[in-house]
Amino acid sequence: MYIYIKGRLSDKSIDLIVKKYIGALGLNENELAAHSLRSVLSTSAAMMGMADIAIMKQTGHITREMVDRYVQSGTRYNNNSSCILKNI
Repeated sequence: MYIYIKGRLSDKSIDLIVKKYIGALGLNENELAAHSLRSVLSTSAAMMGMADIAIMKQTGHITREMVDRYVQSGTRYNNNSSCILKNI
């Protein structure tokens, strides 16, 4: 199952493609969308130490506050006070 793409895709086109392949995998198409990809990319990049500005260039976010919305939930366990316990 391949899709030939010519030119730029709209956000709605990407969403339809994601849902098509999610359905083909037998998963619930309503649980994931194109937005999920953007969120995962932002969070994963931040967890690997990528600078906010680099994430913004890739995702098209205009403000750091918007990137923070994506990243906060993914990194809250990486840099918290309980991290010092592993050194005891």
